[in-house]
Amino acid sequence: MKIAAEGRTALVIGGQGTVGQAIVAALSASGATVIEASSAKEAVAAASRAFLFVHISDAVAANLSDPGDGRDEAATFEATARAVASSAERIVHVISAAGVVPLRNAASFSAHQAALASLTRTLAMELAPRVAVNALAVGGVDDAGERFVRHSPLKRSGTPAEIANAALFLADPANTYTTGHVMTVDGGWSVGYARDF
Repeated sequence: MKIAAEGRTALVIGGQGTVGQAIVAALSASGATVIEASSAKEAVAAASRAFLFVHISDAVAANLSDPGDGRDEAATFEATARAVASSAERIVHVISAAGVVPLRNAASFSAHQAALASLTRTLAMELAPRVAVNALAVGGVDDAGERFVRHSPLKRSGTPAEIANAALFLADPANTYTTGHVMTVDGGWSVGYARDF
């Protein structure tokens, strides 16, 4: 999948994992110049040139099941999103599907991911109409465990390329009427609530 990004700049934070690298590669293949930032300070410095800001949650970037309470991460996302709002047309936040459906025995992690989903919706209201802000709620990718696969209607893990294609849809300049949306890309995992975890 490709979008019309030729000659445009995309800013990515958290692009070091397999999902992040797939998103970076997909944006590059669409002709975008991709700036990978490792901190909010670096991101803010590059903000004035970006048409797109992609923030990949620590949980997705590092494939963690519990990265902590995430207060710093939420603050980084909000500060950077507000900084890029002067130039960006699209902001895409990549979070865990635990932000849509909580994980048993992971209350702090699930609440943190849900807070990131809520922050995405809030920024969509505050930065409209010029900037569209959306999130991807990602399920198990690559080598998700057998329990995840068992509870997924598609009975398999996702691939980084599948997540990247969803990110491209939300980033596409032709996608002009989607904002405040948390799109689940989890093989249907979040629709089957009766799970053993």
